[in-house]
Amino acid sequence: MVHLNRQIDGATPGFARPLSKSERTRQRILDSAARVFASKGFAGVSLRDIASAADTKAGSLYYHFASKDELVEAVLRHAIEEMHQHVRDAVDAAADEGAAGRLKAAISAHTESVMERTDYAKALLRISSQIPDDVRERHNKHARAYGEYWGQLFNDARDEGAIRVDLDLTLARLLVLGAMNWTVEWPASLWSPESITSTLNKIVFEGIGTDDVDEEAVRALH
Repeated sequence: MVHLNRQIDGATPGFARPLSKSERTRQRILDSAARVFASKGFAGVSLRDIASAADTKAGSLYYHFASKDELVEAVLRHAIEEMHQHVRDAVDAAADEGAAGRLKAAISAHTESVMERTDYAKALLRISSQIPDDVRERHNKHARAYGEYWGQLFNDARDEGAIRVDLDLTLARLLVLGAMNWTVEWPASLWSPESITSTLNKIVFEGIGTDDVDEEAVRALH
Protein backbone atom coordinates (compact mmCIF):
# COMPACT_ATOMS: atom_id res chain seq x y z
CA MET A 1 0.00 0.00 0.00
CA VAL A 2 1.31 3.44 -0.83
CA HIS A 3 1.07 5.85 2.07
CA LEU A 4 0.29 9.22 0.51
CA ASN A 5 0.43 11.24 3.70
CA ARG A 6 3.59 9.98 5.31
CA GLN A 7 5.61 12.73 6.87
CA ILE A 8 8.67 13.69 4.85
CA ASP A 9 12.00 14.17 6.62
CA GLY A 10 12.32 17.81 7.53
CA ALA A 11 8.59 18.48 7.56
CA THR A 12 7.01 20.02 10.64
CA PRO A 13 5.88 17.20 13.00
CA GLY A 14 2.13 16.74 12.85
CA PHE A 15 1.84 18.47 9.47
CA ALA A 16 2.62 15.75 6.94
CA ARG A 17 2.28 16.98 3.39
CA PRO A 18 1.14 14.93 0.39
CA LEU A 19 3.99 13.19 -1.40
CA SER A 20 5.24 14.42 -4.75
CA LYS A 21 5.03 12.14 -7.79
CA SER A 22 8.70 11.19 -7.38
CA GLU A 23 8.19 10.47 -3.69
CA ARG A 24 5.12 8.35 -4.41
CA THR A 25 7.12 6.33 -6.93
CA ARG A 26 9.92 5.82 -4.42
CA GLN A 27 7.44 4.74 -1.76
CA ARG A 28 5.73 2.34 -4.17
CA ILE A 29 9.11 0.79 -4.96
CA LEU A 30 9.93 0.50 -1.26
CA ASP A 31 6.55 -1.08 -0.43
CA SER A 32 6.90 -3.51 -3.33
CA ALA A 33 10.44 -4.43 -2.32
CA ALA A 34 9.27 -5.19 1.22
CA ARG A 35 6.53 -7.44 -0.18
CA VAL A 36 8.89 -9.31 -2.51
CA PHE A 37 11.66 -9.71 0.07
CA ALA A 38 9.13 -10.96 2.63
CA SER A 39 7.83 -13.52 0.15
CA LYS A 40 11.01 -14.69 -1.62
CA GLY A 41 13.88 -13.84 0.69
CA PHE A 42 16.90 -11.79 -0.31
CA ALA A 43 19.08 -13.97 -2.52
CA GLY A 44 16.35 -15.02 -4.95
CA VAL A 45 15.18 -11.50 -5.74
CA SER A 46 16.47 -9.23 -8.50
CA LEU A 47 15.87 -5.53 -9.00
CA ARG A 48 13.93 -6.47 -12.11
CA ASP A 49 11.57 -8.55 -9.93
CA ILE A 50 10.99 -5.54 -7.69
CA ALA A 51 10.50 -3.17 -10.62
CA SER A 52 7.88 -5.54 -12.01
CA ALA A 53 6.09 -5.76 -8.64
CA ALA A 54 6.12 -1.96 -8.40
CA ASP A 55 4.78 -1.64 -11.95
CA THR A 56 7.66 0.57 -12.94
CA LYS A 57 10.67 0.39 -15.24
CA ALA A 58 14.08 -0.73 -14.03
CA GLY A 59 15.47 2.68 -14.95
CA SER A 60 13.04 4.37 -12.60
CA LEU A 61 14.07 2.03 -9.82
CA TYR A 62 17.75 2.82 -10.36
CA TYR A 63 16.91 6.52 -10.20
CA HIS A 64 15.75 6.05 -6.61
CA PHE A 65 18.02 3.22 -5.44
CA ALA A 66 21.51 2.63 -6.82
CA SER A 67 21.60 -1.06 -5.94
CA LYS A 68 19.74 -3.97 -4.42
CA ASP A 69 21.78 -3.55 -1.25
CA GLU A 70 20.73 0.09 -0.94
CA LEU A 71 17.10 -0.88 -1.44
CA VAL A 72 17.07 -3.68 1.13
CA GLU A 73 18.83 -1.39 3.59
CA ALA A 74 16.06 1.18 3.14
CA VAL A 75 13.39 -1.51 3.66
CA LEU A 76 14.99 -2.76 6.87
CA ARG A 77 15.55 0.75 8.19
CA HIS A 78 11.91 1.62 7.55
CA ALA A 79 10.79 -1.60 9.26
CA ILE A 80 12.83 -1.13 12.43
CA GLU A 81 11.93 2.56 12.70
CA GLU A 82 8.23 1.82 12.21
CA MET A 83 8.30 -0.90 14.87
CA HIS A 84 10.31 1.26 17.27
CA GLN A 85 7.88 4.15 16.87
CA HIS A 86 4.86 1.91 17.50
CA VAL A 87 6.42 0.57 20.70
CA ARG A 88 7.56 4.00 21.84
CA ASP A 89 4.05 5.42 21.37
CA ALA A 90 2.58 2.59 23.46
CA VAL A 91 5.16 3.09 26.19
CA ASP A 92 4.56 6.84 26.26
CA ALA A 93 0.82 6.20 26.62
CA ALA A 94 1.57 4.02 29.66
CA ALA A 95 3.80 6.65 31.29
CA ASP A 96 1.69 6.73 34.47
CA GLU A 97 1.60 2.95 34.91
CA GLY A 98 5.08 2.47 36.33
CA ALA A 99 8.03 0.65 34.81
CA ALA A 100 6.24 -2.71 34.83
CA GLY A 101 3.25 -1.17 33.03
CA ARG A 102 5.53 0.39 30.43
CA LEU A 103 7.27 -2.94 29.80
CA LYS A 104 3.90 -4.68 29.43
CA ALA A 105 2.83 -1.98 26.95
CA ALA A 106 6.03 -2.52 24.96
CA ILE A 107 5.47 -6.27 24.85
CA SER A 108 1.92 -5.73 23.60
CA ALA A 109 2.97 -3.22 20.95
CA HIS A 110 5.88 -5.27 19.62
CA THR A 111 3.72 -8.39 19.44
CA GLU A 112 1.04 -6.42 17.58
CA SER A 113 3.64 -5.19 15.08
CA VAL A 114 4.83 -8.72 14.40
CA MET A 115 1.37 -10.31 14.34
CA GLU A 116 0.03 -7.72 11.91
CA ARG A 117 2.37 -9.42 9.45
CA THR A 118 3.05 -6.28 7.46
CA ASP A 119 5.43 -6.80 4.57
CA TYR A 120 8.01 -4.68 6.35
CA ALA A 121 7.83 -6.69 9.58
CA LYS A 122 8.03 -9.98 7.68
CA ALA A 123 10.96 -8.75 5.61
CA LEU A 124 12.78 -7.54 8.72
CA LEU A 125 12.38 -10.83 10.57
CA ARG A 126 12.96 -13.14 7.61
CA ILE A 127 15.89 -11.67 5.69
CA SER A 128 18.04 -10.01 8.35
CA SER A 129 20.28 -13.09 8.40
CA GLN A 130 20.50 -13.24 4.58
CA ILE A 131 21.79 -9.76 3.77
CA PRO A 132 25.44 -8.98 2.91
CA ASP A 133 27.80 -8.32 5.81
CA ASP A 134 28.27 -4.62 5.10
CA VAL A 135 24.50 -4.06 4.91
CA ARG A 136 24.01 -6.06 8.12
CA GLU A 137 26.64 -3.96 9.88
CA ARG A 138 24.80 -0.75 9.03
CA HIS A 139 21.42 -2.27 9.84
CA ASN A 140 22.70 -3.49 13.19
CA LYS A 141 23.26 0.12 14.25
CA HIS A 142 19.50 0.72 14.00
CA ALA A 143 18.72 -2.65 15.57
CA ARG A 144 21.07 -1.93 18.48
CA ALA A 145 19.28 1.33 19.23
CA TYR A 146 15.99 -0.59 19.44
CA GLY A 147 17.60 -3.26 21.61
CA GLU A 148 19.02 -0.61 23.93
CA TYR A 149 15.55 0.90 24.26
CA TRP A 150 14.25 -2.49 25.39
CA GLY A 151 17.22 -2.86 27.71
CA GLN A 152 16.24 0.35 29.46
CA LEU A 153 12.66 -0.87 29.87
CA PHE A 154 13.92 -4.05 31.56
CA ASN A 155 16.38 -2.11 33.71
CA ASP A 156 13.64 0.28 34.84
CA ALA A 157 11.36 -2.63 35.77
CA ARG A 158 14.15 -4.24 37.77
CA ASP A 159 15.00 -0.96 39.51
CA GLU A 160 11.34 -0.57 40.41
CA GLY A 161 11.39 -4.01 41.99
CA ALA A 162 9.08 -5.63 39.43
CA ILE A 163 11.76 -7.98 38.07
CA ARG A 164 14.10 -10.19 40.06
CA VAL A 165 17.57 -8.79 40.62
CA ASP A 166 19.39 -12.11 40.12
CA LEU A 167 18.63 -12.33 36.39
CA ASP A 168 20.83 -11.62 33.40
CA LEU A 169 18.61 -8.91 31.93
CA THR A 170 20.32 -8.98 28.54
CA LEU A 171 19.53 -12.67 28.20
CA ALA A 172 15.98 -12.13 29.49
CA ARG A 173 15.44 -9.35 26.95
CA LEU A 174 16.75 -11.45 24.06
CA LEU A 175 14.56 -14.40 25.06
CA VAL A 176 11.43 -12.25 25.25
CA LEU A 177 12.14 -10.50 21.93
CA GLY A 178 12.97 -13.83 20.29
CA ALA A 179 9.68 -15.33 21.47
CA MET A 180 7.72 -12.38 20.10
CA ASN A 181 9.57 -12.34 16.78
CA TRP A 182 8.99 -16.04 16.18
CA THR A 183 5.21 -15.51 16.16
CA VAL A 184 5.55 -14.23 12.59
CA GLU A 185 5.89 -17.90 11.57
CA TRP A 186 2.75 -19.06 13.38
CA PRO A 187 -0.60 -19.57 11.62
CA ALA A 188 -2.46 -16.29 11.96
CA SER A 189 -5.75 -17.96 12.90
CA LEU A 190 -4.52 -19.82 15.99
CA TRP A 191 -4.14 -16.99 18.50
CA SER A 192 -4.87 -13.30 18.60
CA PRO A 193 -2.18 -10.75 19.48
CA GLU A 194 -4.09 -10.09 22.71
CA SER A 195 -4.01 -13.77 23.69
CA ILE A 196 -0.29 -14.06 22.96
CA THR A 197 0.47 -10.83 24.80
CA SER A 198 -1.53 -11.90 27.85
CA THR A 199 0.27 -15.25 28.04
CA LEU A 200 3.69 -13.72 27.44
CA ASN A 201 3.18 -11.09 30.12
CA LYS A 202 2.19 -13.83 32.58
CA ILE A 203 5.33 -15.78 31.70
CA VAL A 204 7.50 -12.70 32.05
CA PHE A 205 6.05 -11.25 35.23
CA GLU A 206 5.28 -14.53 36.99
CA GLY A 207 8.48 -16.17 35.81
CA ILE A 208 11.02 -13.38 36.23
CA GLY A 209 8.90 -10.96 38.23
CA THR A 210 8.68 -10.58 41.98
CA ASP A 211 5.60 -10.99 44.14
CA ASP A 212 6.62 -8.11 46.35
CA VAL A 213 9.04 -5.27 45.96
CA ASP A 214 12.30 -6.14 47.73
CA GLU A 215 13.29 -2.67 48.87
CA GLU A 216 16.71 -3.79 50.12
CA ALA A 217 17.56 -5.50 46.82
CA VAL A 218 16.41 -2.47 44.85
CA ARG A 219 18.56 -0.15 46.96
CA ALA A 220 21.56 -2.40 46.37
CA LEU A 221 21.31 -1.72 42.64
CA HIS A 222 22.02 1.98 43.11
